[in-house]
Amino acid sequence: MEKQAKSKKTSFKKNFALVRALIAVILAVVLLGVSGFAVIDLLAGPTEVTDGSTLASGQYVQIDVSYVMDIIGSESDASGNVVAYYAVVPVGNQFVAVRFPAAQYDEFEELKPRPPTISQGPAAP
Repeated sequence: MEKQAKSKKTSFKKNFALVRALIAVILAVVLLGVSGFAVIDLLAGPTEVTDGSTLASGQYVQIDVSYVMDIIGSESDASGNVVAYYAVVPVGNQFVAVRFPAAQYDEFEELKPRPPTISQGPAAP
């Protein structure tokens, strides 16, 4: 009798674990579907962009930036620390706004155009 009771208890535990695993898999698929499978896009890595016509809003891309028109805004966390900046850069034949981490601010600042310097010499006679 005792063996049957243990067997039923073990069987119940296995069935319960199987049901929990099945629910977890179903929940994971539903959450992936709701997010539009964005996690898979992140795992695949950024898309290399050379022409602006292929860009979509919110797309995870990699762009070789050689020129920055201007830095147009910033994003802060709850404590007020700046975590990201937004800049306007040329891509193909159009300009796009890109988000970059605050740690790369100096690199983007170096790519901005410098105003011309006017040197003043002695006044002409």
